[in-house]
Parts: sequence; C-alpha cells; structure tokens
Amino acid sequence: MKPLVIVGTAAVVVALVAGIAWREAPQALAAQKTKADQMPVFQFDPSWPKIPLPNNWALGTVTGVDVDEHEHVWIIHRPHTLLHNYEDGLEHNPPTALCCRMAPPVLEFDQAGNLLRSWGGPGEGFQWPQHAPADMHAPANSSVASWNGEHTIYVDYQEHVWVGNNAGTGATATS
Repeated sequence: MKPLVIVGTAAVVVALVAGIAWREAPQALAAQKTKADQMPVFQFDPSWPKIPLPNNWALGTVTGVDVDEHEHVWIIHRPHTLLHNYEDGLEHNPPTALCCRMAPPVLEFDQAGNLLRSWGGPGEGFQWPQHAPADMHAPANSSVASWNGEHTIYVDYQEHVWVGNNAGTGATATS
C-alpha cells in the first residue's frame, strides 16, 4: 500500500503545481510581453557631448540622432537656430562677443562624447537642405521660399550618411 500512497501523493503534488503554473502563466506571459513592448527610457546626461566643442562651436536645435554599427552617435542640428546676436557672436564681422560660432550641421561622436568629425552645409558638393530666407543666418541672395532645413539623419549598414529635410528632399554622403 505504501507505493500506492506515494504515487497518489506525488500525483496530487504534480496536479497542484500544474494548476498553479496554469493559473500564473498568462500573467507571467503578459508581464514579459509588457516588458518587451516598453519603449526604452532615456536619461539626460549634461556631460555629453564633451564641451567645449572645438572652434567655439555652439549647437542649434538638434533634430536627428542615429547610432551606427560602430556605436558612434551621429547628430544633425540646425545651426541657424542659434539666437542671432546672442549665441553667434563670432559669426559677425567684426565679432560681437567672445563666443560662439555655428557648428557644422552633422557631427559624429564616440560613446564617451568626444567629437570624431563634423561636416555639412551648403557648398559641400551635394544638395543640402536649405532654410528660409527670413532666417537671420540665411545668405542675403537666398531664394528659398519656405522652411525646409535639416531634419533627420540616418547611417545605413554601408556607412552612408543620409540627411533628410522637411521638404522631402535630402542629401547623402559616404563616410
């Protein structure tokens, strides 16, 4: 009789464990799904990128960020969004302040925030997103009729850097 009692007890224990697992499984799966479906949470790091940037550069409104396969962080910003006469003193002739000048629109940083290289802007040998002539930094002879400045950046698997603008046209460059 003892083997029958042991088998019976084991069967009851297995049934209880299976029942509990069956009851808890949907909640566990839902918790896993919720965790997997959550957007990542980012935290502002005031020490990134490392400053000062070279050449007394200042960043305008950052409109795009991408990370390439080397884990370098690429940003695109709108240099012409610096406040005229307040944040661009070195752009004037003669300079009106000891700081700053517009950084090139495209900047590449390593993970630690060190600037690796920068480029971009009109006159670089490819079509570049333009800005409105009403902008204080627009060339005096600009004929651009509407806002369509730098908007987004993407680095593809072949390390081509794609720059988009608000008007639907863009530029590309090979890094």
